[in-house]
Amino acid sequence: MHKKKCKYSPSDPKQLEMTNALIMFIAGDLLPLSIVESEEFKNLMEKADTKYQVPSRKHLSSKLLHEKSVEIKNNLVNTLKRAESVCLTIDLWSSRQMRAKLAVQYLAIPATSAPVERLFSTAGKTFRPERCRLADGTFEKLMMVKCNGKMLK
Repeated sequence: MHKKKCKYSPSDPKQLEMTNALIMFIAGDLLPLSIVESEEFKNLMEKADTKYQVPSRKHLSSKLLHEKSVEIKNNLVNTLKRAESVCLTIDLWSSRQMRAKLAVQYLAIPATSAPVERLFSTAGKTFRPERCRLADGTFEKLMMVKCNGKMLK
């Protein structure tokens, strides 16, 4: 007889720890959320911890990534509230000189632009279908986690 393996509950500290690490892994390396649907990835996670339940891509994009970005945003807001002074690049946006063009070119990243495709590309796989389906909100949350996730540590 084959025993069914008991999985972690969704609120188990180990499940939460591994899911947090998964989110940071995906956002940190700008991997497609669909990686969790890969049989090779599922096999890897099964070997790493048989009790861990890999979240679905839909659950990652609709709930977990949103929660992580809100957590990071709140942490960032609290950090800024405690700061004595803050330097921002806002003056670039209102400048009448060439700075405004630079701000648009380097500080504004539309989710479907070629620079974003290059940012996400690895090993020459530039325009991949996974990137074309990336919603603006999901892109913003991934970038929030990638750029500010270390603040939580």
